[in-house]
Amino acid sequence: MSAHQLPPLEELPLLRHRDGGDDLAFTHPMTIVGRVIHLGYDTVTITGGRGTFTELYMEDLYDLLDGPEMAMDILLDAAEHEDEVHIRLTHGHLSYENPRQTERLAKLVEAG
Repeated sequence: MSAHQLPPLEELPLLRHRDGGDDLAFTHPMTIVGRVIHLGYDTVTITGGRGTFTELYMEDLYDLLDGPEMAMDILLDAAEHEDEVHIRLTHGHLSYENPRQTERLAKLVEAG
């Protein structure tokens, strides 16, 4: 590899969404920011404000959020507290961030 070549980018992890009647996988890095407004067994819907929303497949979040039950618990907690969640998709990485939820859980651990 010459000094001017970059290493190949890792593939994007699978993150699918419903778009109308179609099921599509995201093909570019992106961040979904918003509140959980609907949680089902198959999908979670996140609103981004101004009438926009994204419906993601729960299955694609299982590895990230420690399995089906934990994913449901984490997202249900975020919905109940109306937290703003950040789901970030980059090459080779998928992440979930919810600072308010992290703070709540830290307080619970401290309280023992």
